[in-house]
Amino acid sequence: MTFDEAVAFALSLPDTELGTSYGKPAVKVVSNGRAFLFPSHEADTSFGVAIDLDTIEILKATDPETFWQTPHYEG
Repeated sequence: MTFDEAVAFALSLPDTELGTSYGKPAVKVVSNGRAFLFPSHEADTSFGVAIDLDTIEILKATDPETFWQTPHYEG
């Protein structure tokens, strides 16, 4: 999935809008203004999804080829 495809899907969800985070395009939750989908530091090969820590660990454990974290985002 490309970042543009992820953005298109995220914008189909309720209470979302296209905005920016740290000067880059991001999808935000309208009601709280927080970005939850954004380009990562490896913008050509991945993107970031802001989710809870428990879900991150489950995704990394069950599908490590798709879901991983760079040291920048760990913790």
